[in-house]
Amino acid sequence: FAFALQYISFFIFSLIYGVFIHKGKRAHEYSIVIALLAAAGALFFLGYINSFLGLIILLIVVGGSGGILESVSSTLISAYESFNSSRFLNLSQFFYCIGAMLSPAITALLFYWNFSITHLGIILAIFIALIAITVLMLISTNTGTSFAVKNREERANPNTIQQTLKSPKRKFIWYLLAMFMYVVAESSLASWIPLFFEKGKQFSLGNAALILTFFWLGLALSRLYYSFV
Repeated sequence: FAFALQYISFFIFSLIYGVFIHKGKRAHEYSIVIALLAAAGALFFLGYINSFLGLIILLIVVGGSGGILESVSSTLISAYESFNSSRFLNLSQFFYCIGAMLSPAITALLFYWNFSITHLGIILAIFIALIAITVLMLISTNTGTSFAVKNREERANPNTIQQTLKSPKRKFIWYLLAMFMYVVAESSLASWIPLFFEKGKQFSLGNAALILTFFWLGLALSRLYYSFV
């Protein structure tokens, strides 16, 4: 239930920010920094939460931050070079999978070294805060082209969106349904795999987390392949 709220928060914030961008508002780079710092602040207190309500609040903050990051990053990557936008988006998802692949392996290693959940939360918070600082430095030193969507013509026109929904409406709905089923399958497997091996096969928590690495490895390789096809 708690992790479902995280995904709901992700969905709501990504939807709100997507509408915000499509209405002509500037895709501000600083939103990425704010979202990263919010996630870092929430994860810092991961090991200090002693109530279910606190866990829910933390996951809502993390999910909302992730929704903003996904919306902003996808928009900026698509606007960077429209001709190669699909390739760049696939490459961005490849690196997403690399991070998701390394995460359970690093978590397993920390558990082997007897790190606690509190230590893990602090390490994650510091790591994400360093990313936020790096992004802020890139923004500050960016003297040429802005990361933001530069021209009104490059932004999604509401009329274009309506035409996309109305003209090939049936095909577009099938695309949405396919994406929905894909995300359900991916999220279910990513959540179920470590739990299955820990509870069903009596694996240690570290080994159960490590197995998830191979799932993300397969996704990473497939997305890398389709980035160059």
